[in-house]
Amino acid sequence: MALKAKRANIKLCRSKAVIIPKSLEIGEQSTMAANRICLIDFRGEISPEKLLEFLESEIEPRFWEWYKKQNVG
Repeated sequence: MALKAKRANIKLCRSKAVIIPKSLEIGEQSTMAANRICLIDFRGEISPEKLLEFLESEIEPRFWEWYKKQNVG
């Protein structure tokens, strides 16, 4: 099940937090890789190293290609 949503960034101590939708299935821990885009495995089944590798090799290059096309004209 995919979803889309917009959430406020909430100040939490020295960090910022985002409240995730109730409908997402989550585990005890989450793993993440991030730069401009944040990729999170809420079940914690994928290692942070594998997520980062996927983000850098697959998502980031395609994102910037897509983003540049959106801002033409």
